[in-house]
Amino acid sequence: APVVTVAGDTKELRVTVSLDLTGVADPRWPWRVSVCAVVADATGGRSYWALRHTKPKPDFHDVAGFALSLDGGPR
Repeated sequence: APVVTVAGDTKELRVTVSLDLTGVADPRWPWRVSVCAVVADATGGRSYWALRHTKPKPDFHDVAGFALSLDGGPR
């Protein structure tokens, strides 16, 4: 399971995610990753964040939005 740490203040939000890939038998590097979030405010409003939105309406499953490449694989 991922380990998620959230920290921040009124002007900044930091989310750190760590994944143990030891059990991944065939990682097929490089990986293309989508970094995205849905943020809800105190009034229930929502905003949709991603490194890349490829359509007018957010679609976090669209592979064209997987904008981050992780290269290298296990060492």
